[in-house]
Amino acid sequence: MPGYELKNLRIKNLQSQVNKYISEQLQWHRPEINQQICIEYLNSGKVIPQSIEFRLNNQNRVSDDYFTEYIKYRRDNNTPYGTLKEFITCKNRLKEFDTKRKKQTVFEDINLSWSDIFEAHLNAAGYKQGTIEKTYTILKTVLYHFYERRKSNGINLSDEFTFKSFKRGKKSINKANGLNKQQLDALAEYCFELGHLNKIKDRFLWQCFTDFDSEMRLQ
Repeated sequence: MPGYELKNLRIKNLQSQVNKYISEQLQWHRPEINQQICIEYLNSGKVIPQSIEFRLNNQNRVSDDYFTEYIKYRRDNNTPYGTLKEFITCKNRLKEFDTKRKKQTVFEDINLSWSDIFEAHLNAAGYKQGTIEKTYTILKTVLYHFYERRKSNGINLSDEFTFKSFKRGKKSINKANGLNKQQLDALAEYCFELGHLNKIKDRFLWQCFTDFDSEMRLQ
């Protein structure tokens, strides 16, 4: 067979495989046509590309499954328990939300409209604005983790969670809790074993009794 005919045959075979790849992708609710995955599909010779296998596994996964996976990931990377507890709390709030509306959250549902409903649930449940803001901060951390891995894992996740309007609530502002006269007098009478701590104490008390720091800011 002449060289050009062999090349044409190979081109036709490749075109047929590419069409098959596209056809399989279009079977999904939200198809993802990816050049790199297509090349891997052509090289592997598999009927089902690896991305499809991932999607088969991820198709029925809900947000609770991803949270469980993420918490395990953080635990394996020696994340402090206090931080892990925050992710567990956020996971439980999502479960409460799903139970209340009798519908499980999947990643492809998470968008601005979903955020409206989730915020309304948190408000109705009596959470303060600072708690709501913290919940969204934790949620976005998890979403970013899987969003960066969405192509390799075949995850359908909108980028709407990155929009400024997606996040709700207001960050809590801790009010200063000043010492009263009795507490200041008790501190003045206390003597630290380390000399440099007594110097720090004296400077602190001087600023408290003379309001020196406020005077410096006004100058």
